[in-house]
Amino acid sequence: MDKVEVFMLENGEDKGLAYTGGYIYSVEKHVAESFEKEGVAKEIRYQSLSSHVDNVNKTIEEMKEKIEAIEADSRLTPDAKFSDIQEVINQYEGKVNEIQDKYSRDLQILQDAAARKASEIALEDDFNADKVRQKAGIIRAEVEMSMSLIEAAELLQKELRIMDKGTARELLSQFTDIKRSLEEKGGSAHISDRLIRRTVRNVYNDLKKASEDSSQVAASAEYRMLSAIKEHRHDITGPLKAFKRRKR
Repeated sequence: MDKVEVFMLENGEDKGLAYTGGYIYSVEKHVAESFEKEGVAKEIRYQSLSSHVDNVNKTIEEMKEKIEAIEADSRLTPDAKFSDIQEVINQYEGKVNEIQDKYSRDLQILQDAAARKASEIALEDDFNADKVRQKAGIIRAEVEMSMSLIEAAELLQKELRIMDKGTARELLSQFTDIKRSLEEKGGSAHISDRLIRRTVRNVYNDLKKASEDSSQVAASAEYRMLSAIKEHRHDITGPLKAFKRRKR
């Protein structure tokens, strides 16, 4: 069956096989469709990047044909064949490296665009800056007056369920102070550092999620996917390297 590559937005499972969020996997098409329907993965579809990969493969096939012609030429001595083959490999290695450079540039352009989109803030029609600051200030005060880390975290979680995006963004901009307050409450109660870090991280993630609109969420997912491609699929010259190893 045809396989496609997917980026796991979160952990997923298919027929007992576990797939870890944040990584790229090659799966059958129907599995990719199922994952996308569940919202746990996105199929990697970038025509510009795919065209560069195809170009590398075509370039290597062209190189192989030339090498086969040299190897089949009975007029050449073994040394002459070796010399001519190395010359062809060097020539095509330059072409493949040029394609790699274009791939890297296009990947960076896509990643930068996703980052800009993820950071764009679309203000709601009824946005009122003074009202937002007042709401955020009241919530901050309630957090400060909470008797414990758990009480403060639960208060924030409760507010997040009904909070508008503007207030969430205002609180997110003040998160350094909120984090400090939560950590102080946890420390004074002698709660383990691990639990404090996990509680603070959960509050931050939920606050960030509440502050984003659907386009920002999609752009953030795309940025994460492109970052994974950059980390794990940045080198498209692998087929040439493998061929050179076989020719040693």
